[in-house]
Amino acid sequence: MLSDDKLWTVAVVIALSSLLILAYFVLSPIMGKEGTMEQTKTGLDKAINKIETLREESKSKSISTDHSLNP
Repeated sequence: MLSDDKLWTVAVVIALSSLLILAYFVLSPIMGKEGTMEQTKTGLDKAINKIETLREESKSKSISTDHSLNP
């Protein structure tokens, strides 16, 4: 049977290995290329571009309707 020292060492090694594996899976998506901050920034950029496009389209439509109303 394992002595107390060896059993303690094995338990500590297993615990540290488990923590390293857990830390990898938790931090990997955050630190990766497609991390949370980049996804948020990309989403905001897309939303801003869409709003600007809609604003430009509505301006061009209002200008064309103004000309059609005033001959």
